[in-house]
Amino acid sequence: MLKRSVKQALEPLEFEMQLNLENNYKDLAHDAFIAYAAAIKEFHDAGEIKDKDFEKLQDHLSELAVMFETYHH
Repeated sequence: MLKRSVKQALEPLEFEMQLNLENNYKDLAHDAFIAYAAAIKEFHDAGEIKDKDFEKLQDHLSELAVMFETYHH
């Protein structure tokens, strides 16, 4: 389970990405995805996210990455 501080830091990033996807702002959604993935990696590198939680988040990022591969202008 993620620490509360980590969860609070990641939620706005994920929300921004989802909001941009829903509004069909593909470039902004992709930028938000990159920021979200970078934040997850930074928290893991700092020891704030345990390996088990990191693997779950990586699986989620992989699913999102596949979706972004199919997005075109």
